[in-house]
Amino acid sequence: MEISFKNAQSEDIPQILEMMSEFYAIDHYSFDAAINEKNLTEFINNPTLGRLYLIREEATTVGYIVLTFGFSFEYGGRDAFIDEFFLKATHRRKGIGTQTMELRAC
Repeated sequence: MEISFKNAQSEDIPQILEMMSEFYAIDHYSFDAAINEKNLTEFINNPTLGRLYLIREEATTVGYIVLTFGFSFEYGGRDAFIDEFFLKATHRRKGIGTQTMELRAC
């Protein structure tokens, strides 16, 4: 199984919104496509906010991970945390999540 990561672009927003909707439904979070589309557009177009990577198995997008940037005096400057991490149900329990967590940089 070949896993790769693609830095999300504006043209990826429709498929990201579909996955976000599925992700939010797991815990019954409200999902407003218009608000999320606006936020995705801002996030993707402003690299100082973080990164959104599409997780791909061969040529198929199977999920996404969002890394957001902050600042910490304790850690000596810029820091980051995973804000969202989603894999489609059909691609879970295959080691893709583990490979994603081992991602160093794209």
